[in-house]
Amino acid sequence: MPQKKANDRGMSLLEFATAHKLTIANTLYPHKRIRTTKWHSPDCQSHNQIDFIGAPQRFQSGIYKAKTRTYPGANIGSDHDLVLCPLKLKLQSKRDAAKARLRFGVEKLKDPTVAEIFEADVDGKFAALSLIDNDIDSLTGSINDVLHSTAEKVIGHRRKIRRPWVTNEVLELCDRISECRTHKHQNEEAMARYQESNREVRNYMLKANEIWIDDQCFGIDISMRCDGNLR
Repeated sequence: MPQKKANDRGMSLLEFATAHKLTIANTLYPHKRIRTTKWHSPDCQSHNQIDFIGAPQRFQSGIYKAKTRTYPGANIGSDHDLVLCPLKLKLQSKRDAAKARLRFGVEKLKDPTVAEIFEADVDGKFAALSLIDNDIDSLTGSINDVLHSTAEKVIGHRRKIRRPWVTNEVLELCDRISECRTHKHQNEEAMARYQESNREVRNYMLKANEIWIDDQCFGIDISMRCDGNLR
């Protein structure tokens, strides 16, 4: 069946869609005539496509074109057929960098020396707070400030680790490589120090990776054994 030409209202719709960067979703995929006509005259002699779905062009890739059509079987009590457009979106949450959660390197507190320094610093600041007559809200805010400032001073922020087997020792070695890299062209000794640091990091990471894999396999083996015993 030949396609009907758009009338003046159809051209107005196209101009509106162009001006507002819209995609006419239910015209993107070829369907049978029964899947495209939306309105039927009372005498059933005229069938027209007069209902359209406009979607922002940036969402066009998410339109399920094969299912964006008329559903004449829907009982909606109207001389217009139901038009549906399934849309699949991938939305990315926008985080405020100012409100990002601070993560401190609390694993450093496993070192008795660092833990002792942290405790002494906090105790000294808490002792000063006890001399100030504050209400409970102000005291709570002051305690929070003391803990945050002491944590930043003594243990610092936690570094983001993309691979679980990358330990703090590996990160410290990487920092040493960065220092050696800036001076590696000064003399042969500096270049040899840089190359040795590179080899040390590679070997350490391989060993740490093997240890992590062994731990994961051991945990899976224990879980399977426990699951078998439970059954």
